[in-house]
Amino acid sequence: MPQKNSVITAKYGLVQGLYWMSIAVALSFSSVYLLSKDFTNTQIGITVGIASFIAAILQPIVAGFADYTDKISLNKIVSILSIAMLVFGGLLFAVKSKMIIIALLYGMIMIFLLVILPLVSSLGMEYINRGVKLNFGLARGMGSLSYAVISYCVGILVAMYGTVVIPGLIILVNLVFIFAVYNFRDSKTVTAEKKLELERRLLERDLEEHQKEEGHFFARYPKFSILLVGIVIACLSQNMMNNFLFQIVESKGGGSTEFGITMALAALCELPTMFLFVYMVEKVRCDIWMKISSIFFLLKSFGTFFVSNIYGMYMIQILQMMGFALFTLSSIFYVNRVMRHQDRIKGQAFMTMTGTLGGVLGSLFGGIIIDNSGVPAMLVLSIVTAGVGMIIMWFSTEKI
Repeated sequence: MPQKNSVITAKYGLVQGLYWMSIAVALSFSSVYLLSKDFTNTQIGITVGIASFIAAILQPIVAGFADYTDKISLNKIVSILSIAMLVFGGLLFAVKSKMIIIALLYGMIMIFLLVILPLVSSLGMEYINRGVKLNFGLARGMGSLSYAVISYCVGILVAMYGTVVIPGLIILVNLVFIFAVYNFRDSKTVTAEKKLELERRLLERDLEEHQKEEGHFFARYPKFSILLVGIVIACLSQNMMNNFLFQIVESKGGGSTEFGITMALAALCELPTMFLFVYMVEKVRCDIWMKISSIFFLLKSFGTFFVSNIYGMYMIQILQMMGFALFTLSSIFYVNRVMRHQDRIKGQAFMTMTGTLGGVLGSLFGGIIIDNSGVPAMLVLSIVTAGVGMIIMWFSTEKI
């Protein structure tokens, strides 16, 4: 008999939790770690930007492979990428002061971590598409809760022991993540599903010729490409603030501990949306929720610019509830509903790629602007791009 839906949700919640812990350690603390290695803000921006750009190229390629391969499961692909992160995390311990090698190793960790993101989403959506009542929002909420807890802890650990703890935590979290991904698959239903999977693959192959007549991916979803442009611009705004949050916190009078608290509060504020989204999307279409999230991207940019101290930074994190949290879930459900079965993993990858490309531009622009004009100038650009992205998203999101 299949495992209970609550058990599957719990297992997927563990996968999400460990993945977002890895995001917190490796990505959110990247500025803290690289600054401790004497990187300038511009150099940090270039390092994160190049890594994000490479990841953006690889995301749809890996997702396309996962969509159509019969030889390797999605779980195994995620595990292989995670093992690569373990290797590069271990090598960071051996490097003391060679900046170019540190940039290369840390960049590789970020690349593999970002490539995994759409695959982690697809792991859960596979069950939902098979009719299993996996509570995706609850599981993703566990990701935010885990992010909050480890952000707070890492902020304190860095203040006490220095940034040497970051590579160690990257290794530790990924070891447990690999186990969770391996254990997520419902082993009692795998045998029965192999037959169904084979039938699905045969059906997809029958549809390939028909798809070729219709053209490539974006020809099948013409408005989706415009939507992606809007999301890239909106994510540029958010990624500038996220990638250089440590510098923003410092400009408001805080340090590494306050940085950890700020990240933890942002993640905790996501929880109500994450836990309730399954019910929210039953009442209001996911395309509407996605539009609403773009408004809160703009509001958070305004708030970050205008608050004058660290306590103001703590307060505005509540906007995360209807901004990033709402966008994350609504965009996943939007792709799942607007696209055919055989395009969904690739669609998730393109959606994730927008955030990654936003990270590229946000890292490059943010680092250069901070070094030359300061944090306030960067936040002005964040406001402008959030507004432009919001307008494009409103006019390109399809009613579904």
